[in-house]
Amino acid sequence: TDLEMTETDGIWKSNEAYEIGDTDEFKVRQGKSWTNNYGMNDDGTPAADGPNATLAKMGKTAGTYFVVLDTTTGQISLVTE
Repeated sequence: TDLEMTETDGIWKSNEAYEIGDTDEFKVRQGKSWTNNYGMNDDGTPAADGPNATLAKMGKTAGTYFVVLDTTTGQISLVTE
């Protein structure tokens, strides 16, 4: 699913919260293209063109989250508001 996101000072946040399950995997990509995409290493560090992000890597459990990407670091995070 492509998420519509809004940018403020290099921080992109999804416009809607999404239900993410314990076994779901995801990445954030730029411009609906895989040329620039962001994932997450097993230790939770950002990985450009790397492995998929998961809730386990983020220390989160299943829930409804907004997806956030810091383009200065490549870090993906999940927030509830």
